Amino acid sequence: MRWERQLLRIGEYLVGRACRRLPSKIRDERYREWTAELPAILHDPDTRLAAHRAVRMLCYAVDTIRGTTLISRKARRRPWARRTAVIGLHIIPELAVATFLIWSAGKAPGDRIHYLLVSSLAYGLTRLILLWVRRLLWVRRRTRRT
Repeated sequence: MRWERQLLRIGEYLVGRACRRLPSKIRDERYREWTAELPAILHDPDTRLAAHRAVRMLCYAVDTIRGTTLISRKARRRPWARRTAVIGLHIIPELAVATFLIWSAGKAPGDRIHYLLVSSLAYGLTRLILLWVRRLLWVRRRTRRT
């Protein structure tokens, strides 16, 4: 093949970039394993056209980057800790406002405006909590699948 050396060099570079995301214990082994696949794909006798073999080899190299990105994201990800912090940032101020409105409604009994504000805030707070619970359950389902 005319551009074989350059294609292999590009493929090795892409596999090297993918291996940077892996833990150091398995990085060298995976690099050797994946780069050994590149010439095999490039010289595959089942694929007729050389251009198709070159594209398949480059797609394999790019796919190693995608695969290691998914692995490293899953290893780094701690969605519950982040989601809990975000929920706290949204709910705690609303709880403070709700406490103030309930206290002011208690100081002025019979004032319908305070009761209306308290009930609308309680409704909004309930909707916000339900939204975040659904979001947390969605994140939990997604982390179990992958």
